[in-house]
Parts: sequence; C-alpha cells; structure tokens
Amino acid sequence: MYYTIKFKKVQNGDDIIRTNDAPSSRLLLNKFKSALSWEFLLKDNMKAKMICAPILSGEELINDLARRDQLVKAKPTAKGGEMEGVGLYSAADGKCDWILIKGICDFADGNKDTDKDANQVLAMQSAVSLCKDVFLSKTAFDCIDLKPINTISKQSSTINHRKINQVLFDRYDAQKEDYYLIREIDGSISNNLQIYSIWVHGKSGRGKSNTVLRNIIHKEYNHIMVSLANCIGLTPDDFFREIFIELSQKLEPDNKIIGNETFQQSIRNIISLLERHFKDDEVYVIIDEIPIGDDENCKDFTDKICSLFISNSMRSDKTNIKYILSSIYPPTKHITDYNQKIYEIVKFVEIKDWEKKECSNLVDLIEKKLELKIDMAVKEEIVISSNGSPRFIKKIFKNSFALGGLNIKNYKEVIAETKRELSNS
Repeated sequence: MYYTIKFKKVQNGDDIIRTNDAPSSRLLLNKFKSALSWEFLLKDNMKAKMICAPILSGEELINDLARRDQLVKAKPTAKGGEMEGVGLYSAADGKCDWILIKGICDFADGNKDTDKDANQVLAMQSAVSLCKDVFLSKTAFDCIDLKPINTISKQSSTINHRKINQVLFDRYDAQKEDYYLIREIDGSISNNLQIYSIWVHGKSGRGKSNTVLRNIIHKEYNHIMVSLANCIGLTPDDFFREIFIELSQKLEPDNKIIGNETFQQSIRNIISLLERHFKDDEVYVIIDEIPIGDDENCKDFTDKICSLFISNSMRSDKTNIKYILSSIYPPTKHITDYNQKIYEIVKFVEIKDWEKKECSNLVDLIEKKLELKIDMAVKEEIVISSNGSPRFIKKIFKNSFALGGLNIKNYKEVIAETKRELSNS
C-alpha cells in the first residue's frame, strides 16, 4: 500500500534503483492496516488478502516473467507493480494524505491476457470493497473529526459501535459467549475433542473455525493457534515450515530459525518443539485458514499432515498433542490406503450450511443483543438470502450500519451490496 518510485539507471545489464521509498500517509496506512473485519470472497470461496508492502511504479507495462523477476531482484520486498503511483505521489506528496490501493489481477508473467477482463473486474471490486470498509467507518477518522457523508438513521446512530463489533464478531473469544449461537454441531465437536484430533471442512463462512475455537475455549483446553492465511501460493512443504516457524515464535521467541528445512525436518522440529513445552500435558494445535483447493496440493498436504499425525501418535508416551484443522475442501478422498490409520486418530467433520431455523435464530439473537426492531419481512428476506451462511447474515448487519440502518426501505440495497461483496457464498 505504499510505493517505491522507480527511477533507475542501467549498468552492465542490471537496473539500479536510484530513489528511496516514498511512503504513503501514515494515517491512512494505519487505518487500512486496522481494517481487520474486511472480507471479500474470490473464486472458489477463497478470501482476498490485504497486503501492506512496497509497490514498484514507473512507465513500463510488464508482462514478461524474466523482466518481472529482474525487478523483484532489484526490490525484493515489492509485492506488485503499476504505472500511476508516480503521478499520485508527485501530485499529493506534502499537500495531502495519500495512499494507493491496488487489486492484483495478474502476475506479470506473460499470462496477462488469460481471463483478463474477469480478473480486472474482480481486482477492482476487491480494492473498492476495502476502501468502502475503511472510508464508510463512522469512527476510523474521529482523530481528525472526519465523518462519512452517508445519512445516519436514528437506529444506527444510537448503537455503540464497540457493541456492534462484539455482537457481529469474526473471531470467537470468551467475551463473545453471549453472542454465540449454540447449535447441535457444538455437542458433536465437544464430544469428539475429548478423544480425537479434528479436521473440520465445509463452505467458507459457515463458522468452522469459530465452532471449534468456542468449544476449545469453553472446555478450557490448553491450545495454541497457527494461521496459514499468509501461505497462499506456497507449497505444502512451505506450510509445514510456516507451522514450525509460527509455533517457535510463540513458544520460543528468542530463538532464531535458520535455513529452509525439508518436510521431514519440519515434522521432527514441530513434534520436538511441542514435546519440550507440553511434556506430560495435553495441548490442541489449531491450524487455521489452510489455503488449498481440491487439487494435487490438497492431496500432497493431506498425505503429509497424516504423516505428522501418525508420527505424533507414536510418541504419545511423551505428550498428548491433538491437532485441529479447518479447510474448505474435504480431505478424506485424498487419504491413501497406507494412511488409513489416520481414522483412528482424526475425526473428519463437515460443517454444513446452516438450517433455515438456525439462521432465523441468529438474526433474532443479533436483533436482541443490538436492541434493534426489524420488520418480519426483512428478517425473512435476510434468512433466505443468506443461503445458510452466518457470515453473510453478520455482514448484512455490518453493511446496514454503513447504509443508514436496516429497514423496509433499504434492506434490498443492503442485501444486494452484501451479495456483491461476498459473492453470495
């Protein structure tokens, strides 16, 4: 989200960057970094990711892998390139706050024309969605006394915005228990946690992670969480290195990790690390946001995570380590014959679409906790439009506060906006 202005000289066939980074407004950069509740779904129910990093800007339109890699070598921290940032910087620097939000539509590798129009539209929509999330906030710019222009209804203006974020939470913690809707699946998860590691799978936005996390916390189980959200585009071997790195940072932050371990080394390191810290104890390792599709990477990751589980079970005399995984696609069809032992260790649980009654109960719970009064026809339309997604329902309520409340006059607009943002997942 900030720019490196690419003035250069060419020497011995290499580009030499001759300017320093030109950072964007710290105020705006901080506000975008704080947009933790922003969500925008891409293809195959994958969520867009916000990356704050340098971007190269200059007069070249690049669609060549060799040239791209040459530029990356010159500026390894850069995460993208474009052509207009130089003009923005020149016009705004020293005169006003500025930032440039760029949606990624291709990778400058010679394949720019593949699905070009669809990718550009999706990139543009994701960038606009993030900007709306920040600039429609009624509190983000209180420090400079700046409010969005939207007309604010009496209903939305009287609600405490901290309460909104609590009731419409994205990530469960113990303070959110009053706003959590207990369902039949909770009983099943709770019972299985006592015996098995668990791999939950199902469509995005169905509450997989929160269902597991709530029952872990509710039972006061010792747990540690690892997110693989930053591993999009990496290999399954990279996933295991990242798991080890994250666990190390949390358990042994003073130790420096050197070298790129192989998969086998990563497995040994993970087990050894956990045994050092949880000897004669039980711990649940939650591995969340696994970025795999229903492809060879899924098969490869499934094979290798099975190896971790089985290796871990063979050392159960030293510690009791259980793993909790969450993914969109079901892993069971990728489990090979020689890994059938995994069914003795892991319970695979599908988190299905919420039933209509459950969605209705969630709407009623939100209405009660936020002290709203919503027309019955509006509530029914929310439930129908959600298609069994609690995330969709919460996003409708979040959008409603940005669009002046949720009433019979504007609910269709709110639902349409939410469908656009989440692709009606």
